[in-house]
Amino acid sequence: MSHAGGGARAVEVRYIVQPRGPGTAYQFRIRTPSALVGMIDPETGKPFGATIKRGTGESHLPTARKIRDRLLGSIRAAEDAIVGGRSPVSAVVAGRWRDAIAAGMSRSMLKLER
Repeated sequence: MSHAGGGARAVEVRYIVQPRGPGTAYQFRIRTPSALVGMIDPETGKPFGATIKRGTGESHLPTARKIRDRLLGSIRAAEDAIVGGRSPVSAVVAGRWRDAIAAGMSRSMLKLER
């Protein structure tokens, strides 16, 4: 049986790596969102690079996932503050989607406009 492609386990550990092997602390790694590249990281005082790396200090996976969730939330909040809360989908298109879904149309019938 091949487990290539991830599955539920891949979702659980997204953005978490254990760089030094089993029994060592997990590390949070994510590609820096384009809105944050070059901006000053408040935690380090240095500009964001291509990736954001943070040590979790935990070798216990469930605890490392909780830390990952907090870190990811703070990154998304910082990105949202810079972008200004703008959505890539216009309000008009979002309204059409809402109306179509309320009318019972299937997703295959909806045009995904941007």
